[in-house]
Amino acid sequence: MRRKLAGGRGWAALLGLPLVLAAPASAAESPAQCLAAYEDAQVLRRQGDLVRSAEQLLSCGGPACPVRMQRDCQRWWDEVQRSLPTVVFRVRGPDGEALPGATIAIDGAAPRPLDGRALQMNPGQHQVVFAHDGYEPLRTPVFITEGEKLEPHDISLLPLGGTPASVTPSSALRLRRVLSPAPDGTAAGREPAQRSWAGPIAAGAVAALGGVGLAYFGSSARGGEDALDRCTPDCGQGSIDAVKRDYLFANLSLGVGVAALLGAGLMLLLDEPDDGAQSGSAARTPGASVPFGVVRF
Repeated sequence: MRRKLAGGRGWAALLGLPLVLAAPASAAESPAQCLAAYEDAQVLRRQGDLVRSAEQLLSCGGPACPVRMQRDCQRWWDEVQRSLPTVVFRVRGPDGEALPGATIAIDGAAPRPLDGRALQMNPGQHQVVFAHDGYEPLRTPVFITEGEKLEPHDISLLPLGGTPASVTPSSALRLRRVLSPAPDGTAAGREPAQRSWAGPIAAGAVAALGGVGLAYFGSSARGGEDALDRCTPDCGQGSIDAVKRDYLFANLSLGVGVAALLGAGLMLLLDEPDDGAQSGSAARTPGASVPFGVVRF
């Protein structure tokens, strides 16, 4: 298969020793199972499912699989582990006290207890539900970045029957004025909203540059990999380093592009002209948009 960077043959074998010893009892036991795990691991990795990819790599890296397959899987497993984020969720009450026994449900999966240990999560955005007896459940999106290690996230839950998100009279009045159209089609008592487009346009341009960089360096890296496949095991270290560098630049371009798109979206969402009839602090109530609790990231 692909990604045969021959420069690391020696240390890959050394890293493979503890992996073989730690392989689970459910490791593949037939050539067909080894091949299926070998192929599935690469597909899952390309799709961003690093958690399941690591599981398949443990299987095809076990002692029952062919030696060459073991070496590939052990090397890829080490790379996936470096990229796989680990997150520590700390659930607290409104006064900051820790709430042992809280549970977490990720992307619709069954709830599982939070015992203080780090969780492995795939990079990207997840829909997460935090719950604890006697407290309002909190449903919130959580964005995880590739390579995060032991990143702490504090979660605040509110007691049942409490006031999850109060709206002050001034902000409630402002909402009514915004939603009530005047005869000329604008909000009552307000001038037509003036939105600034400079920031979103600049962020969009950066995102476009990130996409161009991803396409260029990704294509270059794939071409270099094809060349390495043809020259293995006699590839020069310079060729191997060039492929690694192209993949690094491709990942950086992807990260810049995604960050710029998110920034443009946030600017469009948050770019709301001030209402002259309200003070800045009364015009916005940050807690009003979180009906179940407060998340601090």
